[in-house]
Amino acid sequence: MHNVITATVGGIQVDPTGFNIKADTNGYCWQGSIELTASQYAKIKAKLDVERGNEPLVTVNINGFVFAFIAEEVSRSRAFINHSYSLSGRSITARLGADYAKAQGGLINQDLYASQIIRQQLADTGITLDRFDVKDWLIPANTYAVTNKTPIAVIGEIAKACGGFVYSHPSEAKLSILPRWKKYAWELATANADVVLNTDVIRSMSDQKRTNPRYNTVILIGGKEASEIYRNRQGRNLIAPVDSNILFTDRDCVVPKGAELLSDSGIHIDNNIKMRWADKYNIPLANLSEIWQVNDPEGAWKGMTRSVAVSVDWDNDAPCVWQTVNIDRYLDS
Repeated sequence: MHNVITATVGGIQVDPTGFNIKADTNGYCWQGSIELTASQYAKIKAKLDVERGNEPLVTVNINGFVFAFIAEEVSRSRAFINHSYSLSGRSITARLGADYAKAQGGLINQDLYASQIIRQQLADTGITLDRFDVKDWLIPANTYAVTNKTPIAVIGEIAKACGGFVYSHPSEAKLSILPRWKKYAWELATANADVVLNTDVIRSMSDQKRTNPRYNTVILIGGKEASEIYRNRQGRNLIAPVDSNILFTDRDCVVPKGAELLSDSGIHIDNNIKMRWADKYNIPLANLSEIWQVNDPEGAWKGMTRSVAVSVDWDNDAPCVWQTVNIDRYLDS
């Protein structure tokens, strides 16, 4: 299989000797690194001598799919006469965090929907809201304070309050709010899979059991209002610890949040699967919070994708592309 890998740093073409990038539902940025020989590093060294906030962009094109990250850190490795360099960093959306953005102050002093507050936070940053794939809800005026919070802190709090997470575009200045559970855990067995994976394309697979207390009911408190979220009307005896958040202002927020907490409870298996990323084998790049079905010889099962890591290395001058996907499999009925 012939892979075509090209890369630039600050617009200058380079020939990398290695590349890694990863994303997960617990963060908001892709985190990447690129390996360069000393001669390749010399070509772009001047691009790195800039003030914080002006770092060049590293772009890597893998068979037509582009990743990009800010060149935030440089490290060097020396072995006898060979020197190598690594550039590492995060998505463009890292500009919204504490390393670059200023904290704010005050209350949101008008009635706004959650998506409107996010767009406010992104105003004049050059970063846009790409997708808002959770239910929107109204947050009344003078309810929510943004004091001492960076834009990404505000956006992250809003996403978390409705059972979602923040996802950065792999190469563009865009972010999205996506649900952590596309289907609730107890619905996965009968849900349609986004990707069906046969084990003959898997290089390696490992799993680890994770046992949490099992709940079927949770009470969420927002201000003076309380909401009870449950799996079924009958059998509401396993009650999770109460969760409170000033952003719990509407059922369109608290229902998916409660269902997320219930989905995270009980017995899970964390599966790590390494495979090629190649159209030839009908293996797409995993997207976060997708439903994957694995046709395991021990029995087919479904789960939610929680992280994806892409790696490129060279074998006899031929680039090899791999992806490792973490899939959250729910075992409780």
